[in-house]
This record gives sequence, structure tokens and C-alpha cells, in this order.
Amino acid sequence: MTIRQTLLASVFAVVTALAATGASAATAVFTFTDSSNGDTATGTLALTSEGGGAYDATSGSVTVSDPLLTESGTGTLISNPGYPTEIVSPDGQFIYDDAVSAPSPFVSNGGLLFTLADGTEINIFSNAPFTPGSWQLFEDNPSYTSVNGTLTLSIPEPATWALMLAGVGGIGAAMRSRRKLALAV
Repeated sequence: MTIRQTLLASVFAVVTALAATGASAATAVFTFTDSSNGDTATGTLALTSEGGGAYDATSGSVTVSDPLLTESGTGTLISNPGYPTEIVSPDGQFIYDDAVSAPSPFVSNGGLLFTLADGTEINIFSNAPFTPGSWQLFEDNPSYTSVNGTLTLSIPEPATWALMLAGVGGIGAAMRSRRKLALAV
């Protein structure tokens, strides 16, 4: 088997493996930006596809910068065992569902719930029924504090990764082929 055949077989195996997973799982990256001063909360989410462009955020992390809220630090997503039904947060202060939808990434009105190391709960949610395109980030320690802002969320599809890998493999094969031709002349 030639190097070219080995490379093509490897690319085919990767593409086939990624295609087999479909859009069942993805990793999303998000940034919440405060409208008034530009402070941010950033993080990642592990998403499980529920079909029809709906995703359940099953795990994730957030980093809140001071002075976005009175509390800052890193926290983890509180998973919703009752997805897609909204449930009450552990401290009873928020209602959340951890629901994300695509193709235009969107966090629901219930939103995402995170807890920081000190127990502070952070809820990022949409005001869509009332103000489309409006997002809020709430914290509950020591009292309710909220900021309005924008939310960007990207969900790369597994097919995107497969196409990128196939392209890189093709470029590598073409470069190797050109090098052989140059040496032969």
C-alpha cells in the first residue's frame, strides 16, 4: 500500500467515524458580554442532540470576570435531569432548562444554570418572549444582581470537522505529490 493510499484510507476512516456520530454530540463555546461596560462571562458546553436542532446542555463551565457581577470565578453547569422541562434550581431561586437550539444558536428563556465554587448560582437566559435578542445574566449571591447583554454561541457540527480533516488530508496528499514531481524532473 502506498503512502497516498494509506493517507486516503486514514482520512476516509476519520470521515466515516465522524459521520457515524452524526450531530448527536457537540461542544459549544459561548460569550456573554455586558451591554453597559463590555465585561464578559465565557464558557463551554457539552451538548447532546435531541433532534430537530434542539440540544440539551449536559455539562459545561463558565468563567465570570469581575466586575461583571459581585461574584467572579469559574463555575460548572448544573445539569437538568428533567430536560426539556424547566425545573427549579437547587437553592430555589431560578427556573432553568439547559436547552439550546440551532441552527441559529439560541438559549431558551429558562436558560443555563451554573454554580460557582462559593455556591453562587449564575443563570444566563433569553428575554425572547418579551425582548427578542435580549439576554440577561443573573446571580443570587448575596442578592439578585443582573446585567443585560449579548450572547454569542457557536456549535460546530461534526460534519464541519470531518470536512476540515478531509481538506487538510487532501492538501497534504497534493503537496506530497507535487514534491515527488519536482524531484523527478
